[in-house]
Parts: sequence; structure tokens; C-alpha cells
Amino acid sequence: MINIFNMKKHLVVICLLFIAAVTKLNAQCIPDPSLNSTGFTPAELPYSYVGEQYNQVLSFKAPLDTTAFFNGTLVNVVIDSVIMTNLQGVPANYAYQCLNRCAIPGGGKGCALLTGKGDSSQVGAYRIKIFLLTYYHPKGTFFTGSRIDSGDSYQFRIFLPTGLGGIFAADAPLEIKAYPNPSKNAINFDLSALPHHTNGSYTIVDALGRSVAEGSFTNNLAPAINISSYLNGIYKCVIKTNDGVYYTSFLKE
Repeated sequence: MINIFNMKKHLVVICLLFIAAVTKLNAQCIPDPSLNSTGFTPAELPYSYVGEQYNQVLSFKAPLDTTAFFNGTLVNVVIDSVIMTNLQGVPANYAYQCLNRCAIPGGGKGCALLTGKGDSSQVGAYRIKIFLLTYYHPKGTFFTGSRIDSGDSYQFRIFLPTGLGGIFAADAPLEIKAYPNPSKNAINFDLSALPHHTNGSYTIVDALGRSVAEGSFTNNLAPAINISSYLNGIYKCVIKTNDGVYYTSFLKE
């Protein structure tokens, strides 16, 4: 099987360029001159925000060679080109312009400019399914082969422009602390700022304003909360007691 290859991961982001209907754009892109290894840059696409113009240059480099089954035998092959042919599962209102018509020569670099402007009905995450057409030939021969690969391991995200600031007032009290911050696996609440023997509840809210976890605590002690399955980003926490409502936040990485 073509290892593209290991490109399936590397080129997934690039295939976001096939979002919805294609339109003509005036600007051109220039590949990142610092990109010298196979893959793409940036490593993750910045978020898109409702009503705000989105412009992002993506640069990518194709492998020069890999291995593939040719006539039933696994052989070393030279990559002639990789072409992004289709993409499914993304919102409308986005368009792209590719350098060299989205065809990447083996060992070469390319880029694309992704632009768009989402509306409030599109807020959320979109699972991407992409299709790549790769042309190759076994080393030392004139025979050619091709293969279509697909993958669905990337998300394109659209947020409200206010983010969490539109959900929580800027002057909300922040006496409660979440730690460690940032965290990859679990967080705890430091409730020592509350009066002794305080009972209450907590709610964790993501950047789209959705509740992702709820629980309770007694006597100023809250259990550790497993966040290993959360998407990377900032989360707000609402702590409610008989004495009032408190807020804190943490970064999942």
C-alpha cells in the first residue's frame, strides 16, 4: 500500500482547500521558504470566526519517493505528483486558490490560499473527508501507477467572534483557580478562597458555549476532572454556591 502515504496525515490539512464551491481569488500564495521537510505548515489551521474574513496560506511539501504494491509486489517507487481531487463534509462560504492547480510534484512544494466568511448557522466543527490522487513509478522503470486515498482525520472549526467573552461578563469574579493550567489529562479546582465547609456545583463550558461536564463538591473539595478527551482550547468553568457564582478558566493542550 502506498504510504502516502504517511502523507494521508500530512496532506489532510491541505485538502481543506477543496471547501465547497471554488471561486476565483485575486491574491496569490507563496510557499513557506522555511519548509524543508515533507508535510505542511502551519501544523493546525487557525479558527474561523463568524462574520470575519478568513485568509490563511497553507504550504506543503510532497515526498520524493515511498513504497507501493506494483503488480502485487511491494517495491520502491518515485512519486511523480500528488493531486488533491475532492473534499467532503465542510461548510459553504469558503473558497481556495491553489498554486499550480493543486498538483504537487514529487519532492516539490506548493501552497494554497484559503478564504471565506462563515455565518452563525455554521458554528461548530466539521469532519473532513479528503481524496488524494497520487501518480508514481517503480524506480528504474518506465511503468506508471496511480492510487486514490481518502482520510477523515481533520476538523475545521468555526466559532462565534465573541468566543467565551460573550458568555461570561468581563468583570465576573475569578477567585477560583483551575490547576494545572494548561493541562493535558486532568484539572482540579482550588476552592480555598470560598468560605469553609462550602458545598456547590460546577459546570465546564467549551468555546461554543456548550456544557461538556457537570458535577458537585462538598466541604471545599472537588474531584479531579478528566479532560483527556476534550478538544484543545480554552474552557470556562462556572462554580455555583449558596454565596454566589464564580468563574475560572483553563487551557486544554
